[in-house]
Amino acid sequence: MQVSPTDGAVVCCGIYGVFDHTGIWVDGQIIELKGNGLVRAVSPSRFLANRSGERIFVLCDAAGNAIENQRAASIALSKVFTYSEYDVLKNNCHRFCWQCISNERERVTAFTQLNQLLATHYQTRLRWHPIGGRKLSDRQWHKVAVCGLHFFQWQVKCLNYWFV
Repeated sequence: MQVSPTDGAVVCCGIYGVFDHTGIWVDGQIIELKGNGLVRAVSPSRFLANRSGERIFVLCDAAGNAIENQRAASIALSKVFTYSEYDVLKNNCHRFCWQCISNERERVTAFTQLNQLLATHYQTRLRWHPIGGRKLSDRQWHKVAVCGLHFFQWQVKCLNYWFV
């Protein structure tokens, strides 16, 4: 079974094997906070342009279904063509995504922190599956090293959260 994003889903790709970039999927586009502070809607191919990743991953629940969030989609759409002073630690793409989902202005500095917040928010184990790709089995999760997203064993635990 293949994974397809739904409106309001969080998506991510790798940046040169060092960082991760996130955005919100809406109507076949990805709304992102660009490094110059512009919030814009881009195509999936543009989202990957000038980055090392060849695939986009979508946030899924434990069953491998993309997590839909219409409120996040609406908030993200309302921010298109606005500016926000970008700061790699204080105001980045992860914070933008979290604000769209939670409507909170909490500082989010890293991809792992975003994952922790998302797992708590959605109260489920989270998984990142490649868009258009097959859902990964539990066994495959121990071998994940794809798309420039370099998830080592300890990081896989960060992507398989379970909070009660």
